[in-house]
Amino acid sequence: MRQCDTKSTYKSKCVLLYVEYAILFISFSLMINNSAIARDSNKKITIKIQKSSPLDEQLKRPSCIYEIHDGFDLRNSTLTLPDSAVLNFKGGYISNGTIIGKKTTIEASSVYILKNISLQGTWRNEHYYPEWFGAVGDGKTDDTEGIRQAMLAAKGKTLQFQRKTYIINVKTGTNNEDQRTIFSGCKCAEMIGSGSVIKLGDYDNCNLYKYKGFGSIFSVYTIESFHVKGITFDFNYEKNPIYQTQGVRQDIQENTQQNVFQFRRVRKVVIEDCKFIGHSGTNCIDYNDARYDEGDKTFEVTIENCEFLKCGGKSFYKSDKTLEDAYHDCSTIALHYCGKNHDTRFVVNVNNNYFEGIGGNAYNAIETDASELNFKGNTIKNFASCIFPCVGIYDGVISIRDNRFLDVSRGIVLWLRGGTDEDSNRYGYKNLEIAHNECVINMGKWLKTERYDNIGTRVSNRYGFVFTTSGNNKSVKNLSIVENTVKYKNYKLVPTELCNKAVINFETAGKDVKMMKCDNMVVSRNQFYNAVNRVLNNYMFQEIGRLVFDDNYINNPFSVQKANSDTGGGGIISLNHSRAYAPSLDYPTISNFTATGNNIIYQGYHPNDGCAVIVNSMILGENNSTNSSLIVKDNRCASFPKYGMVHFSSMNKLFKTIEIDGQ
Repeated sequence: MRQCDTKSTYKSKCVLLYVEYAILFISFSLMINNSAIARDSNKKITIKIQKSSPLDEQLKRPSCIYEIHDGFDLRNSTLTLPDSAVLNFKGGYISNGTIIGKKTTIEASSVYILKNISLQGTWRNEHYYPEWFGAVGDGKTDDTEGIRQAMLAAKGKTLQFQRKTYIINVKTGTNNEDQRTIFSGCKCAEMIGSGSVIKLGDYDNCNLYKYKGFGSIFSVYTIESFHVKGITFDFNYEKNPIYQTQGVRQDIQENTQQNVFQFRRVRKVVIEDCKFIGHSGTNCIDYNDARYDEGDKTFEVTIENCEFLKCGGKSFYKSDKTLEDAYHDCSTIALHYCGKNHDTRFVVNVNNNYFEGIGGNAYNAIETDASELNFKGNTIKNFASCIFPCVGIYDGVISIRDNRFLDVSRGIVLWLRGGTDEDSNRYGYKNLEIAHNECVINMGKWLKTERYDNIGTRVSNRYGFVFTTSGNNKSVKNLSIVENTVKYKNYKLVPTELCNKAVINFETAGKDVKMMKCDNMVVSRNQFYNAVNRVLNNYMFQEIGRLVFDDNYINNPFSVQKANSDTGGGGIISLNHSRAYAPSLDYPTISNFTATGNNIIYQGYHPNDGCAVIVNSMILGENNSTNSSLIVKDNRCASFPKYGMVHFSSMNKLFKTIEIDGQ
């Protein structure tokens, strides 16, 4: 009996132990399962959209991932998405309608997923692809509409281009400006490519040049910032008859008023690592109106590491190839304008770019009225003139350093023009620096060629390294022209009457101009080769505080022009003020003038008939300072002329201190 009880007890204990182990196993399993559910609860549920059910009935649950494997036609209806949904396109697409997002994210490769779809509402994507909206990028298909829809969708975000060639066209066939702009009202913050090409279609398929009026490829208005990187913009000049060997066809010349980019009231613009090929129109990059009524009045445009090839205004010719005009009045880059809102600070940085025109008759590489211009490390080739700052501001700052200007046909590296007469007591420029530049002026670039035999009078009065003309208030506080190399070539091809401007020519136009002054002018350590006229000519500044002309090398041929009063030749410096320009103004005054250490070599014609080496014409006004000084010494001249180093043409009051050697 006892033994039986013992067996029974043992069995009971075994059963209890088994039950306890079972309970522990179940508890452990539940713990693991509960843990797995917790992890899953932190992830979005993935729902595969079924082809058999309507799309709007399946897109109900917020914060889910919806996989789209098939095509769905909205039939021109509107689809409203739940909050924070993700549309994951895996071979599928949505077509024909409007999708309203609510913090929605699109996940897809660069394929066609939104066919004739308009995106509205809020979206979380940082990048949008033209391929999503139908662009192909095969260099043949018209991708205009795909890019346009992607640009509209990418508001405040990045429009991402692939390493492809995208073809664009104007389809409207109208003279209306907005309709001739291919992509109007662009609101994306960035256009980024990686070896991408956006190319204009052939003339037969593209209406850009067929209608008069203004238009652009991209117009960008009233946004905070815009960034373009890594894209080539190709105007397909080989297939568009606007671009010919020597000029623009006259029959469509009025139709070429178009830009690649047109910016209005964009606070910050950056264009880098891009190429612009074959643009011949108003301006390749056009920025206009940097004025805001309130808030921060600082605007900045930066263009770096770009190439502008076969760009710039071109001369027009008629069907019989006769010359119609010498140049087309436009610029590759035009960045303006502060206008009369002088509180606006407009900063322009143009660095490390390459500009190449055709035939030497492209107009300006850059035109701007920036309050601060930094132009550094650029190469400009085959342009007529290079930098065209229009003074519309006060206390401007210009720095032109370390650039190469090659085969410049009109010879104008810096052309100061325009201005304001509101306050002649303020400076147009606070600091103007031109340093470490190389310039080759090809005076025969426009002459003695097949179609330009009679062009002479059209380019007269324009050969010079620095040139000023017209307007008021170009007063300069500090002007520095230092360590530049300027070479003239083919000067013997140029008629004598076209060689009447100095290398550095300060001139004004208009009989009602107001007094302009320069407090501090330094021209030092430059090299001027084959200068066909004077090096420095002043017809603009009526007051010069300090002028330093030191340590320059001047190789002056004078073989194409004699020194006489009619042509203004002779001497290296002329300090005058032409009353023919401003009869109401007196002759200029100068406080301190120093010319030392210059090395001057005359070749060909020797100026022995009434001119001096350094200063051939110095006419000072009655108000010249009684404490003024003139120092001309330690200069070398290979051929000493009749009148020595300085010739005072007329002077009402001498300098108080005069020190001249070799006189």
